[in-house]
Amino acid sequence: MAYLMLAATWLSPITISYVPIFMGWYTTKDYLRTYDEIESEQSEQCNFKVNKPYAVISSSISFWIPCTIMIFTYLAIFKEANRQEKALHARAGNAMLMHRHSREVGDKNGALHINANTPTKDRNILKMKREHKAARTLGIIMGAFILCWLPFFLFYVSTSLCDSCQCPDVVTVIMFWTGYFNSALNPIIYAYFNRDFRNAFKNTLACAFCSFCRRRASDLDAMERLDRRGSAQLRVPLPSRRASDLASL
Repeated sequence: MAYLMLAATWLSPITISYVPIFMGWYTTKDYLRTYDEIESEQSEQCNFKVNKPYAVISSSISFWIPCTIMIFTYLAIFKEANRQEKALHARAGNAMLMHRHSREVGDKNGALHINANTPTKDRNILKMKREHKAARTLGIIMGAFILCWLPFFLFYVSTSLCDSCQCPDVVTVIMFWTGYFNSALNPIIYAYFNRDFRNAFKNTLACAFCSFCRRRASDLDAMERLDRRGSAQLRVPLPSRRASDLASL
């Protein structure tokens, strides 16, 4: 199953982007003729004009269908987490009533009765808290993904379907970089909500910084050794004067 998912991860972008662009299916015939004229003139501009079917199909496979699946999957996870939480609280309440009833019966009979099923904060509650935290982190990651990429794909589809719609180049750049910014947000979100990831991230940065410092220190030591070696080579010993030379002076 993992190999199929890995193969689908690599084959999907190849099918969406490389094959249609390489075969010329992504654009219109008028643009291809214009592109041939521009290429013959050796222009430095690189324009990208897609046709309507390619815009709808590529955006659906890249964003709309995965986004819809993620939203419904997260809603199912959220409902299941709430159901488990309610069931756990209901079991805890029933266990509390049974424990109280058993104590009352034991007091009436004059004997001390200890119930082993006394509700406490056991592993189930801790497991439920961890699952809720994981679901919350997943929701934040999914929300950041939608907020970053939704403006771009709305812009992409609307400008592709509307022939008369014109948009400034700066808006196009902003839409692209807003989507790219999602890749920078994911490590921050993981590091904030996941302690293990945060510790690993800190250790990675510390190792990188320490290796850089050690490399810098070793380079400085090497430069100092070269300087000392060069200064030692420049020292020329003076010949000792003989006694006859001193007498002539």
